[in-house]
Amino acid sequence: MSNVITSKTPEFDEWLEEFKPVINPQGDECIFISDKDCITFGAYSPELEDALKTKPDCVWTIVEAENPDYDTEDEDDIDVTLWVISDGYSWVNRLGYIITDKPCPKDESFEITYG
Repeated sequence: MSNVITSKTPEFDEWLEEFKPVINPQGDECIFISDKDCITFGAYSPELEDALKTKPDCVWTIVEAENPDYDTEDEDDIDVTLWVISDGYSWVNRLGYIITDKPCPKDESFEITYG
C-alpha cells in the first residue's frame, strides 16, 4: 500500500462536476452555484453540526488565504486574499464548509481557488 499523496489543483467547475456538492437549503453566504443554490454550510452552529456529522472525506473547507499574486506596489492590483477550498476539516481561517456526494480519495489532496 502506498502512502504517497497526490496534490491536485483543479478549476472550480471541474471540481464541482466531479464531487457534486450538496445544496444547503438554508445557506445564505459564501458560495452559490446559481442564483439560489448555496453549497456553503456555515462555520458555526447550527450548520456546523451538519458538517461535523458528515463522513470526513465528504467535507471540504473554504478558507481565506493570502493571494500569492498580490503586488503591494500596485494600487490597482487584485485582492490581498482569496478563497481556497481544500479537502477535509480545517479550523484556521475557515469561512464555511462544503459537503459533497463523492468523497475525496484517500491518496489525493485538493486545493481549489474560488473567485
